Amino acid sequence: MVAFSAIIVTVSRQDSDTRYVRREKNIEPGDTLKLFSRTLTQASQCALEFSREIDSKLTTQVYEANILDGPEIGPVDLVICSPPYPNAYSYHLYHRTRMLWLEMDQPKFKRQEIGSHRKYSSKSINAATVETFQAELQTILTWLKCQLRPNRHACFVIGDSIIKGETIKNDELLSEVAAAVGFQVEANINRQLQATKKYFNPKIGKIRDEHIVVLRNGEAGNNGRA
Repeated sequence: MVAFSAIIVTVSRQDSDTRYVRREKNIEPGDTLKLFSRTLTQASQCALEFSREIDSKLTTQVYEANILDGPEIGPVDLVICSPPYPNAYSYHLYHRTRMLWLEMDQPKFKRQEIGSHRKYSSKSINAATVETFQAELQTILTWLKCQLRPNRHACFVIGDSIIKGETIKNDELLSEVAAAVGFQVEANINRQLQATKKYFNPKIGKIRDEHIVVLRNGEAGNNGRA
């Protein structure tokens, strides 16, 4: 399934994973099966190599839930994530072809997506604002504080957004909300991105860097910025 999902956009008429427009591609009969075979072989090899590096007792559990609803997942020791932030990447749009083939509920995903370009670029009076994202972050971090064990860390990878022409420093917004709900900001590390790796909508601009914000669920410590 992973290998199948990985090739869908490549062998479809969708331009790419970061551009949802139709484009004719020079795909000959048999090319799709050949690509699937190569991708499956690579995925199998990676899975084998990974299995050699981990404890055989390790188990994995996947939760399918809306995090804004505060799902009960039990205590955790570490969180590493990159939450969708406004106008950075339209997940529901760029993955639409893939989700249709996988028979996933794309309309539901579209409604629930955090940071949706559709919601933040809307010109209606009900359009999402920076306050919308701030409130969503507060809901998530309040929930996370109850799930993360004391003195354990949560690492967020996050970049800037442009909302209605204004640059929003999401790392600062995240840090402020985190401090307000009781987290300690242990580090804020700037990371430069390769120009070809990640884009805003071309009409808005490009993401050139992002921040790794490290939070600790515990007593006050030293804040850091690099």
